[in-house]
Amino acid sequence: MPCHCDPDCDPAPAPLSCSVTNGACEPPYEQVLLTMSSEFNAHAATDGSYSWKLCCTAGGNVLSVGSGADPGADVVQLSSTTNAHVSVDGTYSNHVKLGVDQGSVQCTTSFGSACDPVVEGDCVFSFSSQNNAHIGACSGTGSYNNYVCCKIVGGPA
Repeated sequence: MPCHCDPDCDPAPAPLSCSVTNGACEPPYEQVLLTMSSEFNAHAATDGSYSWKLCCTAGGNVLSVGSGADPGADVVQLSSTTNAHVSVDGTYSNHVKLGVDQGSVQCTTSFGSACDPVVEGDCVFSFSSQNNAHIGACSGTGSYNNYVCCKIVGGPA
């Protein structure tokens, strides 16, 4: 049942959506999660050194990107802040996190099959293996068959 005007209603959280672009993300709601050396078979960076950007948005929810002890869901770990391989198993210490102002982000990995939007959320990026990996866009020629999937849970009370 939709929420319309009921102040006690807890609406469904805005969907999380990420895409790779060779340009700028669109503020204020779209945020750069990390930059990539190309759309596919890419190295990643958190220092903005690449022109390809992994941009994420969550409808009207404000996203925050962090690292280390910052709040938010641990999306991926990088071997360095630039020219980095990625890990989804905790091998590397440069954590990339994603948070929201209403609710929280939950991320999982899907090996060998696409993200289930209902259970796991939307695809953030594809990756070649659990660690020492390259990343790519979620779909298209050159995407991998392993995915990081994230969704927003909870929301305004």
